[in-house]
Amino acid sequence: MAQSLPHPIHPGKMTFEEFIHWGDETSFAEWIDGEVVELPLPTWRHQDQVGFLMALLRTFSEEHRLGEVLSVPFLMRLPVRPSGRRPDIMFVANEHLHRFKEYYLDGPADLIVEISLAETEDWDRNEKLNDYAQSGVREYWLIHSERNQAEFYQLGENNTYRPVSINQVET
Repeated sequence: MAQSLPHPIHPGKMTFEEFIHWGDETSFAEWIDGEVVELPLPTWRHQDQVGFLMALLRTFSEEHRLGEVLSVPFLMRLPVRPSGRRPDIMFVANEHLHRFKEYYLDGPADLIVEISLAETEDWDRNEKLNDYAQSGVREYWLIHSERNQAEFYQLGENNTYRPVSINQVET
């Protein structure tokens, strides 16, 4: 059964600080415009793909001493909307490690990877893509789990993403 997104699960508004202390390790939600929004539970395939990409990105990042790679449920606070997002995977370059707080990244990651499910595809492609671009996330990968396809975006002028192919990705 497909879930509609977003789906507020807490009555009323709350601050970001209240959201951090709301819920527990089993809560799977984001904070958007002051509301708690439930995320769909990840499937086995989704988690397998997150694990595979985490292993690759973490190994590459550690080998080249590039920065830190984290996965959901770590929180990223974005100022634009405001929102507290839980990307599937995020990479933070060494020059931005100062953004780390105890429970969240205060500002944009340098790379976000979202493993999109059928019920989250529109949300990942539109709402999250726009929020990430406006917040300054330099690169966004959208992996379509069921279709075995991927889209890659790099931040361009005016904080908008431009699609790039693998052979166009700048290093």
